[in-house]
Amino acid sequence: MLRLNLLSIEHKELVKTTKINMLARHVIFAVMALTVFVSIVLAVTYNILFDNFSKVTQVKNETGAEFNQEINNINRLAIFFKQIQDEHYDYSKVLTEIGQKTPPNIKLNALKIDQESKVINISGFAGHREGLLDFEKNLGKSLYLTKVDLPLQSITQKEDINFTIKAKLKLENIK
Repeated sequence: MLRLNLLSIEHKELVKTTKINMLARHVIFAVMALTVFVSIVLAVTYNILFDNFSKVTQVKNETGAEFNQEINNINRLAIFFKQIQDEHYDYSKVLTEIGQKTPPNIKLNALKIDQESKVINISGFAGHREGLLDFEKNLGKSLYLTKVDLPLQSITQKEDINFTIKAKLKLENIK
């Protein structure tokens, strides 16, 4: 197929420029229309989000005080329980060791632990003085006791001795 072009070169350039201008106008118009559409969508979305945000903050302000009060109560309880745990000592370790270090001829009647003064009083009955002295020596080797004190009056008797041994607790080893 044969194409004949009867237009002059100047006229051809003019037609070409006109086509480019028309295309540019259509593109610019499309971009402007798209911009207007996106602007409208963003404005509507902004209004919807702003309304929802206002509702959420209003609800938050109304219930925020209640939540803060509840959180404060929980925090106070947590602090209380932490204090209890910090002041807790595992005295079963001490009692187990005392039981293991007690000779067979020693009968324990009472154990009194004073946590504030870090003192333990051990009362009991010894059949013989040697057993009582062995018990005192064994307690002196304890991981949990120090300054084991057996009153002199308990040592003066040879048999059937009622005694009370006083010792300091090593609380740092008991935790």
